[in-house]
Amino acid sequence: MTIQQDTITAFSHWRKLLHRNSCTLFARCSRRVFQWVLALHIAVLFLTNNSNAQTQNTPIVKATTKANREKTYSNIIQNGILRNLAKPLSDSTELDWQNAFHAMELLQYKESWVPNKITIALQYFPQATADFQRAFLEFLYTNYPKEYIHPVNTIRFATNLSKIYAICMEYLLQAKKISSAAMSSLVFKQFPNYQLDSLLYPLVASKTTITYINRRKAIQTICSTAFLSGKQLVISFQRKNRDYPGLAIIRDSTGHFVQDSSGQIFTIPQLARSLSSLPFYLTNGNTPQGIFRMNGFDVSKNLSIGPTTNIQLMMPAETSSAFFTGDESQKDSSTSLQAYEQLLPASIRRYFPLYESYYAGKAGRYEIIAHGSTVNPAYYIGKSYYPFTPTAGCLAAKEVWNEQDGSRQQSDQQWLVEAIKKSGSGNGYLIVIEINDLNKAVSLEDVLPYLKNK
Repeated sequence: MTIQQDTITAFSHWRKLLHRNSCTLFARCSRRVFQWVLALHIAVLFLTNNSNAQTQNTPIVKATTKANREKTYSNIIQNGILRNLAKPLSDSTELDWQNAFHAMELLQYKESWVPNKITIALQYFPQATADFQRAFLEFLYTNYPKEYIHPVNTIRFATNLSKIYAICMEYLLQAKKISSAAMSSLVFKQFPNYQLDSLLYPLVASKTTITYINRRKAIQTICSTAFLSGKQLVISFQRKNRDYPGLAIIRDSTGHFVQDSSGQIFTIPQLARSLSSLPFYLTNGNTPQGIFRMNGFDVSKNLSIGPTTNIQLMMPAETSSAFFTGDESQKDSSTSLQAYEQLLPASIRRYFPLYESYYAGKAGRYEIIAHGSTVNPAYYIGKSYYPFTPTAGCLAAKEVWNEQDGSRQQSDQQWLVEAIKKSGSGNGYLIVIEINDLNKAVSLEDVLPYLKNK
């Protein structure tokens, strides 16, 4: 068997295995996105006889060497994109095309021949499965955000699936072809009971809900000693435009913000942007704002997350009210809205953005964590978030890996984990909050005014 055949065989085997067992590339981020990349990484490692190792507490990931990253990139192009899209589109090849869509998102791939394949997919769309339709629309939203307004609008009229409808609406909103007010009216016209739908309600509410609390007051309240008093808290400050990295700080259970060795408040940049940059309630969307329950730490065996310790997070829908709130008298198996609200001071309970983690979980999102990354940042040179790498909706810290031997050179994620462990148990809360609309990375100077008014 040739090396090329070996690679294709390994890719096919792992893709089918992953699909059958619902595994993911970004473990605990998404059960769909990047399946093919994991398979290709495994194929590369198999062919080169490389493996992860650890020398004197320094993790080594051979997949991050320059040579292996070049092999991975070539494999993604040849097998993830070209080979998959060369197959006639049918019900038996939908998954191959979906993998190609994800591959093109990952690499920001926009060659001149791709629109011809998009035309084929649009013609096939009415008979496609919902999974294919969702993946295809996500791909258009990510790589061609303004080029397919008319066909997306046509799909919106024709579909009766709320997830497909919501992505279509988000596409039109992103392209500024529809206003929030018009969107709300159209949703009601096509789905009169939209408020009972776990996807359509956050679509409308996130664009039209009047928040009677201003953002500054909400942030000041979150930064106060009284907020979640007695609990360890990580606050991840983000911009509305997730193309710019945010900043995480830690508050210990006594209400003091953790400092570094120089006496400054300890900070770690975090990217809360997903690869698609879809809104918080949609599969593979950006990290939701709101409260997450920290649930200790883990070390992933997933190649793209890498061996650096990650922080386990749970949204309200992923656990019981008793665990999420710490109130054993709560009996709901899934955290209720009322139980979630109890964690928020009465003064900010009408600030809708703080409910995004609640509604994201109700909409079906799950397993969002805070982790490092071994994904090649070269895919995103020229992006405002470079050298960070986007995920499927998690919080990602920057890591640098030696291109010669694959050893870890820098890990903001490891520093964050160590700081959390030193200041508490890692069983408190993490909250994500957007501070403003500026198009630049969040800095300590942006955050300090809120901390001084605690």
